[in-house]
Amino acid sequence: MNTVSRTISGVIAWGMGLLVVFGAIRNESNIWSLSWGVVVGVFLFGIGVYLFFHKKEDDIEKVKKSKK
Repeated sequence: MNTVSRTISGVIAWGMGLLVVFGAIRNESNIWSLSWGVVVGVFLFGIGVYLFFHKKEDDIEKVKKSKK
């Protein structure tokens, strides 16, 4: 995954996580929907942050390309 696709994927997952968390908090119909919404939103937010800042995969691709 190159830098551009990693950045785009990270920002999209981060934004979706924030959207789910805010939607769950704003539409608090019952405790189960609120808790599941927050859990799923935080999970998506975490994936977005991980994708955005994970540069090790780019280093691996550089090594693979240099060996060819």
